[in-house]
Amino acid sequence: MSSCEESNLRRRAEGPGDSGQAPAPEDANGPSEVDHGHSNEDTVGFGYPLKWWTIGGLFLAIEFSLKYLANRFRPSGSILSIFSSVLEFDVCYVENRHSALSFARGINRTLYWAMMSVSILLLTGAFVYFFIKKDANWRNKLGIFIFMVGAVGNGLDRLLVGAVVDYVSISGEDPIFGRHYYLAWNLSDLVINAAFGTLVYQGYLSERATARENAAAEKKENAEKE
Repeated sequence: MSSCEESNLRRRAEGPGDSGQAPAPEDANGPSEVDHGHSNEDTVGFGYPLKWWTIGGLFLAIEFSLKYLANRFRPSGSILSIFSSVLEFDVCYVENRHSALSFARGINRTLYWAMMSVSILLLTGAFVYFFIKKDANWRNKLGIFIFMVGAVGNGLDRLLVGAVVDYVSISGEDPIFGRHYYLAWNLSDLVINAAFGTLVYQGYLSERATARENAAAEKKENAEKE
């Protein structure tokens, strides 16, 4: 019998190969997903995908252009008014010398700068960590990267102007409590909030994946006891 026939007989005896593979366990970082080439682009994008750097650079160019125009022309006028005094969007020029969205308005200046210094150190540390860690979850990397872009957008203002430049404001009167409210902001503020939302969502996915793994392990343990 030829070696070719022996090989065919052996293949038939072994049966067809198992084409199905067990699904990969869900990672604690969240459900298994296609990485869309993020890891391949990291080598080109200095620790982060090159397209992130491109989009971040374009965003900062637009942001600083808007801040420059606001500083030069000091605009003041309504963009959109909804239900008269309830909600109104205005273009403006406001120098915000407090933290994002002015939440630290009443804090002592020494404590304020201490908080800012710690925040900068933590953010820079996280940025460098995910720069080095090539196999990190892409949502965590994206959240930190967006945070850094927003921080640069507002941080340079503090160095050059001494305050964050806001050019859009929301004002109106609360129809329930009758209180007047006013909030000045810029695009960097929105980007920072988006980064926070991204990190919170990834934390939720990680927690859900861990809970599923624990439930599966407990179910397997109970089945073995029976």
